[in-house]
Amino acid sequence: MKQHIAIFALAALCSALAPAQTSLTNGLVAYYPLNGNTLDLSGNGNDAVATNGAAPTTDRFGVANGCYGFNGAEQYIVAPADTLPTTNRTISLWFKANRVDNRPALLGYGGSGGGDSFFMALNHWGDQSYVVTTHWDAYTLNVPFTNSAPVNAWYHWTVVMDNVGMYFYLNGQLFGSREGVSTTYVAGTQLGLGTISGPYGAVPYTDSNVGYLDGCLDDVRIYNRALSPAEVLAIYATDGGGGGDISPFFTLHPVTQVISPGQQCVFSADASGTPEPAFQWRFQGENIAGATNRTYSISSAGISAVGWYDVVASNRAGTAISTPASLSFCALKMLSAVFLDGPVGSTYLIEAADVLQPLSWYTVTNITVTTQPFVYIDYSSATNSKCFYRAVPQ
Repeated sequence: MKQHIAIFALAALCSALAPAQTSLTNGLVAYYPLNGNTLDLSGNGNDAVATNGAAPTTDRFGVANGCYGFNGAEQYIVAPADTLPTTNRTISLWFKANRVDNRPALLGYGGSGGGDSFFMALNHWGDQSYVVTTHWDAYTLNVPFTNSAPVNAWYHWTVVMDNVGMYFYLNGQLFGSREGVSTTYVAGTQLGLGTISGPYGAVPYTDSNVGYLDGCLDDVRIYNRALSPAEVLAIYATDGGGGGDISPFFTLHPVTQVISPGQQCVFSADASGTPEPAFQWRFQGENIAGATNRTYSISSAGISAVGWYDVVASNRAGTAISTPASLSFCALKMLSAVFLDGPVGSTYLIEAADVLQPLSWYTVTNITVTTQPFVYIDYSSATNSKCFYRAVPQ
């Protein structure tokens, strides 16, 4: 008797598509909705104080006490800056400036006297631009106003810094960038809204190039990481996008599924937009009838379900198509095999036993040797944890 154990695998090519996801709370170190108060709702305790009469006023949606207003003359909001980001960061805020000729500051924090502060301002140096800089211009990005100064209307301005450089987004769209990064000193310093910190980190600070904000601020968010373009757009959409329509954009893409035949498969996706987008799942580019939810489920997937899936999100403002995801099978089985060296044309009775003591053989099959060596594979052995074989010449 000869006994051999072999492993045979049936597998499909498996690839992984990383899901693109958005988390608007991940890395959020300070969040000031400014809805009637100056509390930090990030949970990090960076509560602020309104100073010299800065007070709640009507926001961009017409909601009373929905934001904070400043008169351009010594009114500001101040908070501790010790826990604010020093390297990678994202600063997101809504502003409405009544004027820019006084070179208004929107936000600033940090500084140790070495050009390591950080602030956002309008028309700094009188150059009609959006500006992020430090004291003594140690690190600067300024982008000119488009057509006219951003006054008497609400704008969403986001500043992102990563390991490569800095990026400006206006109303969710990239409009300027530079290479190179900067470090901000924060220990023992302050954050100013409607003003900036001085060279050594104290709030408030003004000089001939930067003044107090005459206007309003709302929904100020500070992250200790660089948000992606999709996440910046998601903030803009989450905050109402200024009240206008927003084309759909995906915050969760479907992920490739690798399952065994007959198992359930569920694809999930999500998208934001204004109005709320509608969904249509597709298989190999063709619409799937009735598949109009954020998830698409196949209760028992067969070979006909193998292929590529995506989903289309649409509203009256536009259409977006998700990253495609595949469905494939991956079935791994351990199979037993018997190798026979008998002459071509000879026949054998293949017998098996589940235990050796006491030995109890049962017939599996009869075979005829057609090649040398001849391999008999017992496909029924996939469910056996242990099995012994013998080949009996006939």
